[in-house]
Amino acid sequence: MKYEDVKKLSGYNDFKGFETDLYMPNEIFDDLKKIQFKSTSHLAFSYSYIYLITWFYRYAKYGQIYVNVKMIKEILGYKPNYEKIDYIIKKDGILDQINYTLTTKDYPLTWEFKEGINLDIEFCLLSDLDEIVRLDEVKRRGRNTKIKYPVKHFHRDKESFECGDLDGIFYDISNTHMIDFQVFLFCMSNKELGCTGFYLYCYLKKMNDKYGEGYDVPLPNLAYETGIKPRTLDKYIDVLKKFRMINCIYNQEYYVAGLSKEERKANTYITNEYVAFSDEVVPIMKMRSMTLEDYEKKKLESVVIEENVNDNLPLNF
Repeated sequence: MKYEDVKKLSGYNDFKGFETDLYMPNEIFDDLKKIQFKSTSHLAFSYSYIYLITWFYRYAKYGQIYVNVKMIKEILGYKPNYEKIDYIIKKDGILDQINYTLTTKDYPLTWEFKEGINLDIEFCLLSDLDEIVRLDEVKRRGRNTKIKYPVKHFHRDKESFECGDLDGIFYDISNTHMIDFQVFLFCMSNKELGCTGFYLYCYLKKMNDKYGEGYDVPLPNLAYETGIKPRTLDKYIDVLKKFRMINCIYNQEYYVAGLSKEERKANTYITNEYVAFSDEVVPIMKMRSMTLEDYEKKKLESVVIEENVNDNLPLNF
């Protein structure tokens, strides 16, 4: 789908960026990595799904547009009747089991900030309506309408969920990463990016938030941290680069297979904000390759040149 199509289908209102920000829990990457998905692509799908249903809830889209499973699948790049991901998102499916989502018939119709010091968010739910109004809404939407309650955004852990304490991300954004909804729209409207491109960008964004000036990480480590296979990871890094979603700094001149750990230097990945993205493909620089034998020769030549230069220095240098 094109950007405008995804935007319209999701009900996104870009007026003054009021529906742009959404914070996600940092622990989500480790939590999803522990799951034995039937396909590695389902990990990225799960992150993207949680992001989308949380955004729907946060901005009370259920009171504005008709949201159902088929529509969500379509936004995430799947055919509406595709069933191989249902084990993840169905009632009591994987995401319900790990306490990230909860299937419910009660959904938000509007939201506002409470008056007071903390400006906590408050939702008007279907169950809050007067009986006559509620029955009209149920008739309009259908009695079998179910949505996903984003558990982590209301209750950060199992204990607070069981106690009913509202300490989730809607109330406390510590240990989170913020993802602009326009980034989501950008990825879902680009077949080369999709859920995997979105997931990878979000992970790198989280690590950039943590380290401040880019994230230094070798490719094998990044593959382990994200759960994305190395070859797939390498492909999507290039895709993120060519749409200027990230910048990559090569901290060594050549890629040398078999180079010792001590001599290898990790790449630095810097995430860009949405405004810096490019709709058109931009040229990207790839690291040049060199054999280990040629690298050792080049290193020896550099040492010899350096020694010669040092020998010819003036005595008072």
